[in-house]
Amino acid sequence: MTSKGRTGRKNGHHEGHVSAWRGRYRGSVMVQGKRYWSYGPTRGEVVKKLDAIKLRLRRGEDVRSGGVTLQKYAKEWLDFGSHRWAASTFSNYESAFRLYLTPQLGSRRVDSLTPQHVQACYSQLIAVGLRADGVHKCHKALRACLAQAVKQRVISFNPCIAVDVSKPPEKEKPRLTDAQVRSLAVAAESDRLGSLFLLLMGTGLRISEALGLTWKDVDFSGQVIHVNKQLQSLNGNWLLSKLKTKGSRRVVEIGDSVLNSLRGHKLQQTTEQLRLGSEWRNDLDLVFVGEFGQPLDRHNVLRRNWKNVLAQSDLGLKLGLHDLRHVFATTALSKGMPITTVSSMLGHKDASTTLRVYAASVPQSGRVVADAMDAVLTVAI
Repeated sequence: MTSKGRTGRKNGHHEGHVSAWRGRYRGSVMVQGKRYWSYGPTRGEVVKKLDAIKLRLRRGEDVRSGGVTLQKYAKEWLDFGSHRWAASTFSNYESAFRLYLTPQLGSRRVDSLTPQHVQACYSQLIAVGLRADGVHKCHKALRACLAQAVKQRVISFNPCIAVDVSKPPEKEKPRLTDAQVRSLAVAAESDRLGSLFLLLMGTGLRISEALGLTWKDVDFSGQVIHVNKQLQSLNGNWLLSKLKTKGSRRVVEIGDSVLNSLRGHKLQQTTEQLRLGSEWRNDLDLVFVGEFGQPLDRHNVLRRNWKNVLAQSDLGLKLGLHDLRHVFATTALSKGMPITTVSSMLGHKDASTTLRVYAASVPQSGRVVADAMDAVLTVAI
């Protein structure tokens, strides 16, 4: 029997309740001490929605979080990660959601996302001109976000797992001759940041690591530098963040040419500081700074300094700052340097990473091995 003209049907334990309501149907189910409502034009549609809630409950999902949109969930996830991730990781994830993922998928509920939705999003991004590497970065951000949702039992399956995203083709690693490397070094001498470029070529440091070096990190007497942090920009503010892995925190030996270049650079910086007086702004005691002591933006270094060095070298090369890391690795390995030593200097997790990236630069010693084994196996006459 119903009251006030409403017709309804209460099902068994945990089965929910469906009734006519204002020309439509609505149903409810009690889950974890809280009642959840579903609405639809037909009784059958409402029953389906209630069944979906119960199915998610049986899977162990957090039904109470089921209605959250991707935009809201991603914001909470990014807020949480901003204090725990490296600044570069947060920046990449935040920009992927703000520029691409939220406009495409933000209004959808997290528990309603399917592989088809994700694939359609990527197809749309490609259609409007986003390159393959940009789509791959979006996929990485969305996959990480939804992986957390799986851990929190907001969803039971990460739809990104079922979406194939082609990795952008790896750029061929630059391999320069000794003469070309020397020409770059000579051209760099005339630039205010020449010591930075020589350091990159002579040690394989990442540009963010080099720009994050402080004078305390440079041991002139021991002829080593201590690499343990990197320069990052977060929300318009410069900061020195610790390197994430144990392997990336390392002590790197430097040669005489790099050492002498750093000595000359320190003298130059001291002269600039004395000349500017109170206008000098190197509060972080950085090794490489702008003309007023301010932290350096890598893009400005590339545009204002490194491109001039390339032009003066007259080699016709197109190299970015990160390419100097590859120049170091390929040159060192081609000289027969142990791959474990090169890997350590690069700050790779292990030598297998170095071998995978630079296998083509490792001298092939098959003939040496074959001759050695032949000497063992040959029966003396």
